[in-house]
Amino acid sequence: MKVALNKLGILFMGLLLSVLTGCASTYTSHVVTVNQLPRDLTQKSYQIVATQEQSTSPEFQHASDEVRARLKELGFTETQEQAALQVKLGLRSSYGDVEVWSAHGTVHFIPTAFGTLIPVGAFMNPRYIPMYSRLPMRRPFAYWYDPFYSPFYIGRFGSPFYQPYTVKQYYKHEVAIDISETNGNKPLYQVTARSERSSPEIEEQIPFLVESALREFPMKTGRTWVQLKIEK
Repeated sequence: MKVALNKLGILFMGLLLSVLTGCASTYTSHVVTVNQLPRDLTQKSYQIVATQEQSTSPEFQHASDEVRARLKELGFTETQEQAALQVKLGLRSSYGDVEVWSAHGTVHFIPTAFGTLIPVGAFMNPRYIPMYSRLPMRRPFAYWYDPFYSPFYIGRFGSPFYQPYTVKQYYKHEVAIDISETNGNKPLYQVTARSERSSPEIEEQIPFLVESALREFPMKTGRTWVQLKIEK
């Protein structure tokens, strides 16, 4: 009896550990780097340069704080006078991919003004359709019905081939960090981290994008994918 209980306890602990391990997810970013840093860089004092518009942006302030914390870990020192380097930040969000789930699988689509869906494939993107920006379809999840793509509402729901579609809009979020010499404005290091997420807000993406951009500083010139483990 005790042996059986011990085995059950071991099995329970194994299941518990597997559940806890499964709570971790990953945050994937596409990172592009242009590295022109000298090998013997000794002057690591810097100043963050912002435009008038950026100085009043909460998202920019958030990104600046994240960059400051990361540069401090890398041995850089922020100063407001006679800084050897200047750091510029750029934030950008745009419409990304759109996916449609149905009983027939996942497809890319163009929506019409009548709410119908026209599958087109991955080479097309709805953000290039001027009509799309005027439609109230840009919430993350919505439903359209019409397997035959008819422009007429009459008979749409009476079709024997009626199938529901679930539509999900993705957004591309990007953080760019440029480090250059203060004297002469010579570029030394440029890195951009980009990720496509279902949330339209860039605010919650900033810590992960900055971490992805500077995680392996200084990276070689090129493109790579960076994955961060997120504990839920």
